[in-house]
Amino acid sequence: MRHVQIKQPGTLAVVESPAPVPVGTQVVVHAEMVGICHSDIAVIDGHFITPVGYPLTPGHEWVGRIAALGPEACGFKVGDRVVGDCRVGANDYFGLNLDGAASESFLADESWLYPVPDGFSAHSAALIEPFTVGYYAISVHGPLEPGARVLVLGGGPIGLCATAAAAGLGAEVITVDPLETRRALARRLGAKTTFAPGTDLADLVREATGGRGADLVIEASGASPALAAALELVRQFGQITYVGFNIGQQVVSELGLIQSKDLTVRGITGSPGVWPAAIDLIESAHIDLTPLVTSVFPLSDAVSAYARVRTGGDVKVHLSFT
Repeated sequence: MRHVQIKQPGTLAVVESPAPVPVGTQVVVHAEMVGICHSDIAVIDGHFITPVGYPLTPGHEWVGRIAALGPEACGFKVGDRVVGDCRVGANDYFGLNLDGAASESFLADESWLYPVPDGFSAHSAALIEPFTVGYYAISVHGPLEPGARVLVLGGGPIGLCATAAAAGLGAEVITVDPLETRRALARRLGAKTTFAPGTDLADLVREATGGRGADLVIEASGASPALAAALELVRQFGQITYVGFNIGQQVVSELGLIQSKDLTVRGITGSPGVWPAAIDLIESAHIDLTPLVTSVFPLSDAVSAYARVRTGGDVKVHLSFT
């Protein structure tokens, strides 16, 4: 079988390996579509949030069909269409420090998997994983009040998924991104208002929220100024979720605002425990995430696909295995 392999930091190739054989509760999945995330680029470059052993097959945003069952697997049957968790242990990340889905066939434990509802395209289903992260950035604080004002900093895939999730839950969403193309996409996904970052952002957010500030700020860019600005843009007694990666950098911020505003601040990785609810929301709110996909490459051209992500010109790049 063919698969993408990070042989060592900085070295990526499509290679051939023997077909996997499941044991215990593992299943073999034939990949259909795999998304590329900036976390994959961090792993390729050798700096992820946890130690990574190489060689490694990336791929944590995916959809596929079960092709074989291990002797103890009983939750699915051959032919079932499935998606799966990225965070599968306390510090275990499928496709990031464990071999992942960018492979014609790969192994996954059935406990990591969820059935794909009828009607999801390959692109839609491969976007479920980033959507669950955006959903978890909201739900980690508990139920979202209808009409809550949610501010999303960053219009990348996670920020846009958080925008769609918050809008689907009935929030008034403000999304901030420097690119008008991404602000337009945020509006298409349900943002009521969009802004470009700038020195007047705090004034714009206060005006848009009736002078209060945002009830919930989701920092999805990982940019140092945005990490600091979240503390200023949230209201008194508000909530902040940090989900954007910022590895190894120091950020100057007014940390005293956490105390003086009585804030609840969470940092998250992955999306544990929310997959069924997130998938239900996509269905019930008729959320179409497919506009996020801006380039598609075949497995044979995977090296170019990962290079394309580095250019920053795309929202989401997909690898097709069909």
